[in-house]
Parts: sequence; C-alpha cells; structure tokens
Amino acid sequence: MAERRSDRVYGWQWKWYHWDNQQFNNVDGARRWVKWAMKKYKVAGVPTVRAKVKGQVSFFRPIDWSIHLLKHHWNVAVALHESAHVIHFYYYGDNDDPHDEKWLGIFLWLLIESGLWPREAILASVKKNNLTYSNQMSPAAIKRKHPCVTFKNLRKKKGSK
Repeated sequence: MAERRSDRVYGWQWKWYHWDNQQFNNVDGARRWVKWAMKKYKVAGVPTVRAKVKGQVSFFRPIDWSIHLLKHHWNVAVALHESAHVIHFYYYGDNDDPHDEKWLGIFLWLLIESGLWPREAILASVKKNNLTYSNQMSPAAIKRKHPCVTFKNLRKKKGSK
C-alpha cells in the first residue's frame, strides 16, 4: 500500500526535533504566530486558537474558523502548520488532500519567513524526503487570487443566516 502524502509530510515534520525548542508555556505564543501568518497572507479574520485538552492531533476547523492545539503543540512550527491550513482553505477552499503541494508551499514559506530556521536546511530536508511543493505560494505570488472563503459563506455552512 502506498504511503499517503500526509504521512510523509508528518514524518518529515517530526524529524525536526528542535522545533520543540520554541515551545510556549501557554497557547498565547502560538496565537501570536497565527496572527503573524494571517497578516502576511492578508487573510480576513484571524482564526480563534484554542487549547485542546484531549485527543491525538491538533487541527484547523473551517466550520467555526478555529485552530485547536494540543499542549505539546504549543510551538512555532505547529502554529505555522495549522496557519498554512487556514491560508490554503481561505484561498483554495476545501481540498481532498490537506497537505498538497500548494499547502506545503505555504507552510515552507512561513517557516522560512519566520527566520527561525535556515532556508537551505528546510528546502534540503524537503528534497531529501521526496516531498514536492509549489514554489509559487508566497503572499506576493497569490495576492491576485480572490479568496474562496468569506465569513458569510462560513455562516451558511454552519446553518445560520
């Protein structure tokens, strides 16, 4: 059975063990990075970032525009990972592959732009792990793209008027 792209992305991401060096004492540190990412990509509406107590994964939930982070994910890398999901959803809508080449391009741009890790190291590690990404996902490259999502659309999905 072929390995799923998401599994390959997670496998690559967790090889960067030093990401935990940017661990925060509370979810507010992650909130600041999410806000930074939304501002860079001009996403209308910063998602609510919530501390998640139970479960095995952190995630972005489009229906209520929220990010849920487990305590051991209160770090820059996971905040930017989930931010990349928000940005991807905002500009491209629902997708069968949440870790597609466009998403990875956004995530890589955020990691590099954060200045916390060398560009060369990040890109070399992606190549070594045979992950492909779109290199046209900077805010400047997608600035002409109209968002697929508006808050009015989200309210309709939730069933409210």
